[in-house]
Amino acid sequence: MKVAICCATKYQTLNAINLAYNTFPHEWEIDLYIKSYSAEVRKIAERIRKYKIFDNVYEYNIRVNKPKSVKHYYDVLVEAILPRKFVESSLSELLDISKKQYDYISITCGQSSFEVALIRAFSSAETFVLEEGTASYVGDIVHEFDRKRVWRILG
Repeated sequence: MKVAICCATKYQTLNAINLAYNTFPHEWEIDLYIKSYSAEVRKIAERIRKYKIFDNVYEYNIRVNKPKSVKHYYDVLVEAILPRKFVESSLSELLDISKKQYDYISITCGQSSFEVALIRAFSSAETFVLEEGTASYVGDIVHEFDRKRVWRILG
């Protein structure tokens, strides 16, 4: 079995390590997708690689464009129509996502466009949410930002 675990904060990273060690059998292949938003997080990702806690550690970051700019709408469209391409473009290293397959995907709260795109890119995977905060209680976590029009069109 193959598992993808997403995390965006240090606390979520600790939860991801706990999940990997205490929930899944050790023979399963587990990939970590960690949001790389600072030098400190990059150091954490390096330490995780060093200790081989996960089979693969992929760092991602979401490009933040000026709202309602052409680049912003382009990214929203790519995320909606080509989720695998969006995932690949968000990763800090080159990775051909088409060669990946996951049976399970763990997300933190579905709050990021990366998590939504990963779920859509691997739609046959069973997805579960590791709830650890209040984000899922605040608004619509699946149709975030101004993606509502795109989601209405595409379903």
